[in-house]
Amino acid sequence: MSHKYEVIGEKRYKALESDKRFFIDTAKDCCRYTIPALLSYFEDNSRVYDIEYPYQCLGANGISNLASKLLTALTPSSLPFFKFMISDYGLIQERSQEISDFRIIVDKMLSDYALQVTDLIKTSNDTSFLYEMWQLLLVSGNVLIKDPDDNSNIRIYSLRDYCVRRDRAGTPVEIVLKENISPVVLPKEILEQIKVKLDMPSEVQELPSDERNEQKGYDIYTYCKREQESWYIHQEVKGIIISGTEQKVPLDACPFIALRIFNGAGEDYSRSYVSNYLGDLKSLDGLSQASIEAAAMISKHILLVDPTGLTDKDDVAEALNGETIDGRPSDVSFLQAQKGYDLRTVSEEASKIEERLNRAFLVTNGMIRDAERVTREEIRAVAKEIEEALGGLYSTCSHSFQVPYLKRKLYKLRKMKLLPPLDKNIKPVIVAGFEALGTNSEKDNLIEFMNYARDLTGGNFGAVFKTNNLIKKVASIMSINLDGLIYTDEELEQQKAQAMQQQTQQQGMDMLKAAIPQAVNNAGELMQIAGNMPQIPQGE
Repeated sequence: MSHKYEVIGEKRYKALESDKRFFIDTAKDCCRYTIPALLSYFEDNSRVYDIEYPYQCLGANGISNLASKLLTALTPSSLPFFKFMISDYGLIQERSQEISDFRIIVDKMLSDYALQVTDLIKTSNDTSFLYEMWQLLLVSGNVLIKDPDDNSNIRIYSLRDYCVRRDRAGTPVEIVLKENISPVVLPKEILEQIKVKLDMPSEVQELPSDERNEQKGYDIYTYCKREQESWYIHQEVKGIIISGTEQKVPLDACPFIALRIFNGAGEDYSRSYVSNYLGDLKSLDGLSQASIEAAAMISKHILLVDPTGLTDKDDVAEALNGETIDGRPSDVSFLQAQKGYDLRTVSEEASKIEERLNRAFLVTNGMIRDAERVTREEIRAVAKEIEEALGGLYSTCSHSFQVPYLKRKLYKLRKMKLLPPLDKNIKPVIVAGFEALGTNSEKDNLIEFMNYARDLTGGNFGAVFKTNNLIKKVASIMSINLDGLIYTDEELEQQKAQAMQQQTQQQGMDMLKAAIPQAVNNAGELMQIAGNMPQIPQGE
């Protein structure tokens, strides 16, 4: 049964628009105290230019730091953030005797395939857009990613530009995107239909291009509807479906990814990460403003001259540096605010808030104690604590971003015939972010166990443990390819055979060296015996 595309985008957008107003207002408030430049996603340019900047930069530093950590952890540039897994059952069960060797070959091929996918993804230059996406997601809590069908860059939309409806499980079932498009980029047949519908004169099409650019653009609505196992997508303008925009894509290949930072039960949108700490940010901004204004007031130098004294205030005011005037020192004094204790209280309270915010935004510099001797292990422990604290964000972002982003990229690359198809038993698995925390923990535990085992066994570590297998285990956990780095089993057997042969030859040489002096001695004794024997006369 074919799907019927209906002109419903604008109607559905207006019906869903009221549900997001609270989240947009909160996002604007969070932008003002962290990165005001992000307000351009929610306000017109004329209003963005009039914004007031905060009196502190801790919010901006915290968001930049956290966005960088999420970017490098979830989409690392040096290694793939995913790998392909294959089950033994059904595919290689007939090779039960060779399963280990065959598994190594298959894993090597899948690893090369993952590297090829990663290189193709890098060509799209999504990294610069993803960094701004993480900033916007942390501040506003909601972001829409559009990945075009061609190999162009992804596009980021704020909550101002789209509406989404989710089911009780949090899965998007309806997405409506609103964009303002200039008339010059619309097809001519669509412009003609708009003119007929709006009863516009046909001469509008003949306007010079620069004049058409100055006209107000049209609102284009992109409507995405999930039905059963597919997404149905089309674009419409002024009640007209744009021809050629209708498409049907699989569930895991939708070009629109609606992200949210927290999975609120029964909510279509999410509160932002910054909103949890907005109270501290506002308090720190107020204290910073008070401290700065007090410091500016204290830094102002005003001289007081006793009106009953002998010193003339005009002489003091007009005196040059180092000049001599008539007067008494007791007649002149500086105006003092006497607010040192109050400012100290403000500074102490601001320091407490900064410490809490540094921990919230995982800024290491503010969490390491200020002391003369801070050990390297202490710094490492703090860094590890920060990484583990990101586990909650990693788990949410892995489900909402990494999985759909990877599946969309694989769908595009196969559609563009840049990748060969894979067997249905091969599935992509995320290995970065939250999964990497478990991997690092496993690696640390294994290395710590090896250190303890080395101490317990003394010099017999190699006699108790299979060192080669331990090395392979650690390399596997760290995703390191050992090809050409360690000896194979055949090479080890050859080395053992060569060592035994050399040992046998050395033993023969040692025996020969030991036998030569004895042979010389025996020869000397024989010659001596022969010399002492009586000679038999000739002819007898």
